[in-house]
Amino acid sequence: MTKKNKELFVIENEEKKDAVKWKDNEGFTLIEVDLEEQVRTRRRRGKIRRVIIITLLFASILGVYLFVTRQTFTTIRVINTAENKSKSENSYQSVSFGMLKISKEGVSLLDLKGREKWNQPYQMREPITAVNGETAAVADKGGNDIVVVSDSGLIGEITTPSPIEQITISQQGIVCAVMRSDDVPEMTCYDLSGNVLVKHKTSISHTGYPVGSVISDDGKGMIVSYVMVENPKMTSKIIYYSFAGEKDTTEGVKQQEIVMEDTIAPSIFLMDNDRFGVVGDHQLAFFKGRDTVKEIKTVEIKNEIVSVTADRSRVLLVVRQKDGFSLNLYDSSGRLQLEQEISRNYGHIKLVDEQIIMYDGIKCQIYSTNGIEKFNGEANKPILEMIPVFGLNKYIMMTSSGMEEVRLTK
Repeated sequence: MTKKNKELFVIENEEKKDAVKWKDNEGFTLIEVDLEEQVRTRRRRGKIRRVIIITLLFASILGVYLFVTRQTFTTIRVINTAENKSKSENSYQSVSFGMLKISKEGVSLLDLKGREKWNQPYQMREPITAVNGETAAVADKGGNDIVVVSDSGLIGEITTPSPIEQITISQQGIVCAVMRSDDVPEMTCYDLSGNVLVKHKTSISHTGYPVGSVISDDGKGMIVSYVMVENPKMTSKIIYYSFAGEKDTTEGVKQQEIVMEDTIAPSIFLMDNDRFGVVGDHQLAFFKGRDTVKEIKTVEIKNEIVSVTADRSRVLLVVRQKDGFSLNLYDSSGRLQLEQEISRNYGHIKLVDEQIIMYDGIKCQIYSTNGIEKFNGEANKPILEMIPVFGLNKYIMMTSSGMEEVRLTK
């Protein structure tokens, strides 16, 4: 029986420096190892292992994401509550810098934990609000007072000579008010100090009665929708006013007029890239330009438009249908992005980020902008305001009790 020699040692291969041979003490080669090839093999295996791990991790995350985002939740679970200690009847307006709490006695800013950052007192009979970017205005409808606020608090106060009917505000804080003066509508734009920038009286017989308005971001242009009765039909006139913004007068205002026949068009909204949209009874029109306004597209809507909401890139219509309603979402070029049937109309509809949030009393329904129903159920109390916040299915909900941080669950 042959006895194995256990004394093994390594010798260097003169022809191939990165290879070694294991030999016994009698010179027989037992095994030859290529070190460079072995390193390459290990690296390949390591890369493959990492790719497999990353793929499995991504697939798991995608599976969880699809599971969470593609199912409909039916319950609202309250996580935290910040109680409302005020005895006044409040309304709420979400803004980019927090949540405005508005009452007849004043306006205050709450952070998303319900903590009050500042409070501006006033006395108003019927507060109305206008928001644009980092500024907001609160005016007394039928009265003469306007306050302009931002994240830091009060930044402007305005007193008008005539009762206020409507207001709009630019991102710079320029406020334009539609007022009733001697039974003739008057539009006046103010800076933050209350100085008059533009003053323009309209003629009901010539232009009609103003029903909607917006001001450009830089405060140098204003779009107003008028309604005229021209027997036997109603006609809307959309007039674009362009002015320098420094104590201008009627004579210095450049006007461009768009006529929309057989419709009342009270809804006007600014969009990005010098575009704006107008919504009438049965049509949605998009325009572009400042010095010269041109029509981009007009979409004819066969059924009644019940309500409209918009952001800077999209317009959402609620349209009455035979057996309910539909959500019609359009981009700024008039292309239909979504058409979703819903069973009822809601008093409040918001287009926030990629979500359509609808609520009325305790009833609430939420869709993503690609048509996935995220929520359909009820809250414990009537909803006054609702916005999404960071976190999985988390929202801030305002009720009569105060601010509630909630999560959507099954």
